[in-house]
Amino acid sequence: RWINEASVRLHATLDELTVVREAVALVTGYLGTAMGACLLRDPHDDQFRVVAVDGYEQGKPSFKTALYPRNLLIDRASRAGGLLEIEDITESLADLPVERDRLLEMGICSLVLLVLSYRGEELGVIGLNFRERMSLGPSDRETLQAFGKTVSLALANARQADDLEHQAQHDSLTGLPNRAHLHAVFDEWLTGRNHAPGNAIR
Repeated sequence: RWINEASVRLHATLDELTVVREAVALVTGYLGTAMGACLLRDPHDDQFRVVAVDGYEQGKPSFKTALYPRNLLIDRASRAGGLLEIEDITESLADLPVERDRLLEMGICSLVLLVLSYRGEELGVIGLNFRERMSLGPSDRETLQAFGKTVSLALANARQADDLEHQAQHDSLTGLPNRAHLHAVFDEWLTGRNHAPGNAIR
């Protein structure tokens, strides 16, 4: 039932940031974790940008816009089929001391990574951090995998809507704004001008 409600909420918008913010809030609520973040991948440089957080560092704008290079944890999550559960960071990340030490400094004991991908393209990752040791049951794993597919589809739909909007308002050959874009911008400008104090239509 939770996954159906989550799907309705995620597909109710075509705004990429709204999708990921909803996704992080939903999954942290579902698992009862205090900390979650979504990082979206930039396909041009393979960097991951933090775009949504829940439960920590929310007051720091630098965290929200931070860029992270692709790391071995994300690679490990991809190889694990898109869902990586680490019950004990100290034991499980002994071969990744840099990542392990960074997480331990934050007071993290357990970690779940959920890779977002659509049609073979990696879109990003949702990271869930736990200050106490945590283990997922089979039902939770299945739900999280279904949730990851739902988020990925909602994200892909939002990006497709953005692409269609851009194509509708730009020349396909030059990439420059076309007449439709000019009309839309002019109408917005005219509406704002007409509603400004002291302006009258003449």
